[in-house]
Amino acid sequence: MKIILTDILHRKGFDVYNILRRNYKRDEIVLFLDKPGAWRRFMAKVVYGGKIHDLNKASANDFSQAINTAGDLSDAVFIPVEEDSISLFLEGVDANLIRNKKYLLPSQNNFLLAADKLLLTRFCNQNDIPAPEEIDPFDSESEFRPFIAKPRRGSGSSGIVIVEFEKDLEKISGLRKDDFVFQSLLPDGKNVKGTFHLFHQGKQISAYGHQRIRTFPPEGGVTVYSRLDTTAEAIETGKLLLEKLNWNGLAMVETLYDPTEKKHKVIEVNPRLWGSILLSEFTGIHMLNDYVRLALSMDIKQHELKTKAYIRWIFPFDLIAYIRSGFRIKGFWNFNFSTTCYINMTYAGFWRSFFFILMGILDPASMRKFIRKIFNG
Repeated sequence: MKIILTDILHRKGFDVYNILRRNYKRDEIVLFLDKPGAWRRFMAKVVYGGKIHDLNKASANDFSQAINTAGDLSDAVFIPVEEDSISLFLEGVDANLIRNKKYLLPSQNNFLLAADKLLLTRFCNQNDIPAPEEIDPFDSESEFRPFIAKPRRGSGSSGIVIVEFEKDLEKISGLRKDDFVFQSLLPDGKNVKGTFHLFHQGKQISAYGHQRIRTFPPEGGVTVYSRLDTTAEAIETGKLLLEKLNWNGLAMVETLYDPTEKKHKVIEVNPRLWGSILLSEFTGIHMLNDYVRLALSMDIKQHELKTKAYIRWIFPFDLIAYIRSGFRIKGFWNFNFSTTCYINMTYAGFWRSFFFILMGILDPASMRKFIRKIFNG
């Protein structure tokens, strides 16, 4: 049995590898390095050891060729780490370039719909799934309402524009309308919940959520500290959406609570693994191992679950937040390994974690980004 793991120098890829190593031997996990180069290949060898395969993402044909020439991977299980890799994999399968692989993935149409915030919003509104209302701020005859403009593709807060007052409409004057979705602005934009789901042929197998405690930047951005959350309504909203999409595999659904309508509304779907996948393993939900077993048509096991758990991403963003706060985040240096898992640390072992973090420090592009975040946010 083999497992195909791409994007190994991404933080998610690193955590996924460490989770898989708890259940599978090192030579059962076939590693693929995207954007290969001498420095990245050297660091990948230092971090992982063993054989590293180059992965070309220029096209579905190049991607498929890399998978097909990495040895005998018949019936190997493909792990969905990054959206571009999943998209290329699905293209390769549809074109019959990739054969005899095991995976749990939605149809290519539903994958692309989930990844496109405009198509997703319209799908939700058409199927009575709670979501912010789509509006047209360029319609001069409509009454102004506060709104948020989001890039149709992408994650995090990059590219988002918030317009609360009519006098600020100039903020969107340079935007290409077709590249964005425009939604009514909900109050309390920080009350976001992430719910995480494993589906098998349209049926939910397991689900859980997390509640943000701290983000960077503080006004809303990447989550750096969160806790396990089992809010039934948020999870039920995500389940309803994924059932309508006849989902297969893993997905993260982000909802924002609307106190006016008292509903959790869908604002985004990440049709892939998520940055806090460690929490699934740490709490005993074991979504990643269940994904592999289901892909291989094996029964899944009963799990003993924790009811209280936290996850932190200390380096770089929580550390940046700490520095920018003037070293005033209460309890920053309090570590509780029995109730908290740590991104890029837990399950990694000291030296693998050390070299992975060091790799990020020594990478010039990462260091420039780190410095900009410290001074500019």
